[in-house]
Amino acid sequence: MSDISGPLWPSITDSTSARKASRQGFWAAIYCSASAIVSGILKYLFQTNMQNESIIYLLNAAVFIVIGIGIYKMSRVAALAGCCLFIIERAYAWFVIGFQVTLLAWAILLVVTVMFLNGCRGTFAYHKFNTTKETDNIIETTNEQEGT
Repeated sequence: MSDISGPLWPSITDSTSARKASRQGFWAAIYCSASAIVSGILKYLFQTNMQNESIIYLLNAAVFIVIGIGIYKMSRVAALAGCCLFIIERAYAWFVIGFQVTLLAWAILLVVTVMFLNGCRGTFAYHKFNTTKETDNIIETTNEQEGT
């Protein structure tokens, strides 16, 4: 299997690289939140019959802010929630609005999805590396106590 590591799919080798990879999920959540805020404000200002819907956009933005904070704090639940919520929202939008076939829309969709996946990879790897480190420390402490 070839190594595909790069800026969009970073290699995760320790807890530091896992934290760095998870930051992509944080920025994806911030992007989703910012785009929801902008969409909600624009709908409120320019579509008079859509003002109730603009509140839903702002609520969506708040949810993604909370998810982003959770990912920043290395929460696996938040990382999974962000990835799943983003994919579900895109599927719902395709069902209701239809497919956006512009190259830019597909590129943004792909990049943001990969960023959320990296958030999941990073948070899970971070906890794996920290659990391994704690187990090693317990074994070292036990060995030192038995030796003295």
